[in-house]
Amino acid sequence: MSESLEQLAQRKKLVLARSRLHRLELQHQAQSLRQSLSTPKGILAVAASAPVRPLLFSALTLALGRGRLSKVLRRAMAVLAAVKTVRAVMGALFQRRAAAAAHEEWLIDEAEKESFPASDPSAIAQPHSRVH
Repeated sequence: MSESLEQLAQRKKLVLARSRLHRLELQHQAQSLRQSLSTPKGILAVAASAPVRPLLFSALTLALGRGRLSKVLRRAMAVLAAVKTVRAVMGALFQRRAAAAAHEEWLIDEAEKESFPASDPSAIAQPHSRVH
């Protein structure tokens, strides 16, 4: 019985030592993080990063609770999300139109290469099917 108590005491010492080690590691990491964020530019860079912004807004809404300012902030976040979505869709449409225009230019260039030396101006012509 005393042997199992000694093993238990040894395990307890081991767990306590590991706990101290982990606390020291965390303190060291926190210290290095504080040093890296000690400049205002460092703080602003972290706060402006894409992954951190939603977290900051969420923390702000939690801190404000259900007050008037919190509702305004939530609405502003919804509007911001809608604007970002519209901008992304418009960007995709613009890219699609630009790609279509580039493809049309390529077709004209190819038609010009194939018809050289011709006297007619270049144009895209699609063959028509005959229906009898």
